[in-house]
Amino acid sequence: TKPVATARGSKPGKAKGCSERRDGLQQHPITCVSWAAADAYCRFHGWRLPTEQEWEAAARGERASRYPWGDAAPSCERTVMRGGKATPGCDGAGTQPGGSRPLDRSWAGALDLGGNVREWTSSAYGAYAGGRADAARSGKIDRGGSFLIGSDELANTWTRGVDEPGEQRPDLGF
Repeated sequence: TKPVATARGSKPGKAKGCSERRDGLQQHPITCVSWAAADAYCRFHGWRLPTEQEWEAAARGERASRYPWGDAAPSCERTVMRGGKATPGCDGAGTQPGGSRPLDRSWAGALDLGGNVREWTSSAYGAYAGGRADAARSGKIDRGGSFLIGSDELANTWTRGVDEPGEQRPDLGF
């Protein structure tokens, strides 16, 4: 297996919970990877990270669904997440193979937007058209839920996160 492509000296983290394309994790999302490394990996393969707007359109659709699968409440069977008050028993032990929760499918057929790992987008933090942004914040936008988030705090399709481009965490990747 090939390691994640690197950019500007950024390498994926090796801490507990980090995954890289290596034996046993080939089907898992890549985590503990900076925005630049995620972007470089995609470009190396002729791909690109989605814009924030593309990610939201794939997750939310014209129905403006609360979650990528619709408006039904999150469940352990539906998405990879940590157990919450309403859903005790989810293991939250780490990433799972992509598509392992087929019910976490958006109207467009995109998988795992509701959970597994928060996903880097190509978009820099800023205001939506007609919206406001905190001038003191900067970074890259990430979207979606993760295995560390419980059902009582799972992100809606319109929730956005912002992280510094060098951030490397087990619940953030692509």
